[in-house]
Amino acid sequence: MTVQQAKQELIDYRHNAEEIRCRREEIRKLESRLYSGSSGSMEDGVIALVTLKEYYCSIVERLVTKRISIEQKISCLPQPYRNVLYLYYLRNYSMVRIAAQLHYDCTYVSKLHSKALALYAETWAEKIA
Repeated sequence: MTVQQAKQELIDYRHNAEEIRCRREEIRKLESRLYSGSSGSMEDGVIALVTLKEYYCSIVERLVTKRISIEQKISCLPQPYRNVLYLYYLRNYSMVRIAAQLHYDCTYVSKLHSKALALYAETWAEKIA
């Protein structure tokens, strides 16, 4: 895995988190419609809603599995790299906020981030090969 691939995988994690949130909201809306019976021709409406709900559930399941995999990868890294990746990609903190929380200079956090990405890529390139 290259550093760019590692970075993209972690950025995708952020996007997946938002997609999971949106899909879960759609599932809740579908369930509400199913239980309220507010879907035109009842039988066709229920079938359509159940099918859509199953589809959304499968997407959420796939995304959650990806998220767990990435979280496990990050958890294998040594500190402080693990903290930097966790806070930046999983908690969505800015570099400034990470620096404040970890009591580091912003420039140092940026260097740690770069090194953490390289370490993440190197570690998982070896595991895959």
